[in-house]
Amino acid sequence: MYAQQRRTNSRSKASRHALALALLASAGAAQAHQFCVSTAAQLQNALKQSGIGGAYNNESNIVRVVRGTYLTGAATNNGPFYYYSSAGGHLDLYGGYDSTCTSTNWHAAQTVLDGNHHTQVLSLYGLHGEIDVAGFTIQNGESDQWGAGVAMTSGGSAVLIGNIIRNNHSSASGGALDMNTLLGGNLLYLANNVIVGNASDQGLGVGRAYAQGTETLVYNNTIADNTTASAQEMGGLFLLGPTPAYVINNIFWGNTFAGMHIDSSSLTYDYNDSGYTIFNVIPDESIGNLSVQPKFVNRNAGNYHLAPSSPLIGISPYHFTETDPDGNPGSASGLEDLGAYH
Repeated sequence: MYAQQRRTNSRSKASRHALALALLASAGAAQAHQFCVSTAAQLQNALKQSGIGGAYNNESNIVRVVRGTYLTGAATNNGPFYYYSSAGGHLDLYGGYDSTCTSTNWHAAQTVLDGNHHTQVLSLYGLHGEIDVAGFTIQNGESDQWGAGVAMTSGGSAVLIGNIIRNNHSSASGGALDMNTLLGGNLLYLANNVIVGNASDQGLGVGRAYAQGTETLVYNNTIADNTTASAQEMGGLFLLGPTPAYVINNIFWGNTFAGMHIDSSSLTYDYNDSGYTIFNVIPDESIGNLSVQPKFVNRNAGNYHLAPSSPLIGISPYHFTETDPDGNPGSASGLEDLGAYH
């Protein structure tokens, strides 16, 4: 009975987190300056105008990105797509729009941010405001810094939802991402992302999520086949910080040594499929976890959807409403699949 009550409380709390995040985004959007971009130069200019010294620096800005491929290079001064703000506004960066930015299908494969095997892809820093990134493929980043795919530091919430982050490489650590919330920040939120085929030379093929705000939420991600060249390190994600962490409905599979290393103040770890996880904290709750072959449709071809015969289909009672990388919303009923796709 006690265990059932804990499960019910955790599901209710997770749902409140998702609802609060949606309300926060919609509240910020009411005061936002809005950009519609269709070229790499326009995208970089929107980020520049939203940041320090820009015309809209203290506002909450929405950058809507038209479906297509956006390469770093001349448009980004041979660096990443870059945003820096020390003001209080927040930044929403959303992919998947039509040519007029009036409708979106939120299909991550159709809006591609590409480092062209030459630069980091995204570097986003907001000292006080929230940063949201959703609906992109972030790929082919190359860097000697943490987060060859995306480096995100926020004094508010830091949010990655419904993205595909793949084939990025760092000669340091953190091939895919480096995600941080500063002291006093809010949520670190990582949901419905496919993070695959990333690599690093010194450790953490995926990277680091360092939460110093209120809570860390890691829901419905597929984190697979990430590697590191260091024999002493792991290819997965390092989740750390003095905040409670909720790690639910994820797949960690085929990563060098371990899919995840968790060092948080407290932990709920439910309904995850993992080959190996390192715990520096004893979970307050740990139910429904598996260690079985996920049975992806075709991982060699980069298809990380679950095959019809997968043992991870329809097994979790946790429900989240975030959009997946195919543009499908979550369900409020029945049992959920593990991993990024609904």
